[in-house]
Amino acid sequence: MSDPIPPATTPDALVVVAQQDQGRVRERQEDSCWAQRVGRSPVALLVVADGMGGQRGGDVASRAAVESAVATLRPLLSAIYPVPTLRLPGEAPLPAEPFPWEPKRKPGHYDLTPAADRRNLLLRTLEQVVTDANAAVRAAATAIDALDDAGCTFTLALIVGRALYLAHVGDSRAYLWRQAQLRPLTHDHSGAAALVAAGVVTPEEARQLPAAHQLYRYLGGAPAQAKPDITEFELAPDDVLLLCSDGLWDMLPEVEIARLLLAHSELDALAAALIEAANAVGGEDNISVALAHIGGEA
Repeated sequence: MSDPIPPATTPDALVVVAQQDQGRVRERQEDSCWAQRVGRSPVALLVVADGMGGQRGGDVASRAAVESAVATLRPLLSAIYPVPTLRLPGEAPLPAEPFPWEPKRKPGHYDLTPAADRRNLLLRTLEQVVTDANAAVRAAATAIDALDDAGCTFTLALIVGRALYLAHVGDSRAYLWRQAQLRPLTHDHSGAAALVAAGVVTPEEARQLPAAHQLYRYLGGAPAQAKPDITEFELAPDDVLLLCSDGLWDMLPEVEIARLLLAHSELDALAAALIEAANAVGGEDNISVALAHIGGEA
């Protein structure tokens, strides 16, 4: 699930893109992804959800999670920067709703540095987004009689000026590319990751474990299983944010992801190159990539 993003009008503009591929092995696409910049503003939303591999409700779960998140955040984002085109595919635009961000008087410049109360409101909103997405996954699974067979990961990035807010459940990942260094921003909620963190196995050994991708947090289960990690980071000009499903990071070592980030400055070409590289080494899972390039002006 993705929405076409208009090209940046200047090199300093925020640019986002989402691409996905079925891969070489899977019989269907169970990932969903989304990337939306709000008009010409420095505000954007990116989401990647990976349906639980091989389960018959995986595609339903990931789609329900992403659609729920976009629907929940749409009024908030359109109020920060009202535009008539922020909508789900096939839906009419909704009017902007009041939200406590005050624009500066100079046209085209917006005060998007959250004060403490605004920041707290955003963080609480992201927690509610995950709660609503979990409920949406369970409702969608019940509708197809697959309550025990539908779940998904969920990684969401909200960019507001120089502030990045992440909500994360499962083992899709978020990375930050800054000054030619790749930094992971999320931690996998998997048994293998827990063993690596405890020093029981190495990351290479963890990949070979039978339950390498068994998740202890995901959407589609009980509320405790859907508890998100909510984190925030400060962005800098020329940062690149990467969200991806395990169809990318499990196929490509981080050094290869970094090499491709270094080689491609244009986001559409970068996303295509990442997907092509994952397919070239087997393409064993669906591949989803959502990218954002942070412009020079907030």
